[in-house]
Amino acid sequence: MDLPEIDFEALIEKEDEMSPEEEQKMREDARKKEREEREQAKALKRKRMEEAEEKERKRRKNVREELRPKSLEASLRSEFFPDPTKKERFDRMVDKIVDYFEDGSEDFVEEMKKIETSKEFMQFLFEKYKSLELWKCDDEIDEKREIHNWLVFFEESVVKSLRKMTNIPEEVEIEIGQIFVTLKMKAIRVAASSFDPDKFQEKAAKMRKPWHYHF
Repeated sequence: MDLPEIDFEALIEKEDEMSPEEEQKMREDARKKEREEREQAKALKRKRMEEAEEKERKRRKNVREELRPKSLEASLRSEFFPDPTKKERFDRMVDKIVDYFEDGSEDFVEEMKKIETSKEFMQFLFEKYKSLELWKCDDEIDEKREIHNWLVFFEESVVKSLRKMTNIPEEVEIEIGQIFVTLKMKAIRVAASSFDPDKFQEKAAKMRKPWHYHF
């Protein structure tokens, strides 16, 4: 008995044939895989860039810490003045200026590290400047005026020296020029707004009372 001939090639071709739905699914799977591979490549690139940026930030931070002045005095005295007269005037007041800014604080260097923005820096300068109380008339006013005049004259050196001790990013610009003159006017305005005429009159009345001596 003769066996019927089987067309194996036709069977294989028939098995390889895909329905339109299957072809559509295969194309979608291929596109999905391609998208996933692109996203993975982007994520890997982004991760490497972030790691490189973090490494650079750490490097710059370490360099900044190495260069950070150990004290305000060291920062101020690193300023260079080719004019001997100017240098003499600068050196003569450095100790007073250091005392004025540090105000007895043993953690001044650490406190300065907490300043991270130009706004915080200007607020720090203003709070310090208010303590001069130039609007008052007392026995120390001449010394306070001397400090003010020195700060105005050496404004650039003072601001640069103080900024070195902060954590304000290098790319942030702080405009130098008339800072301490502006702070003086602001401090006077603040003092004037808080002036209490009743307390002033009360104090003046006490001062007018005659002295009584007891022997």
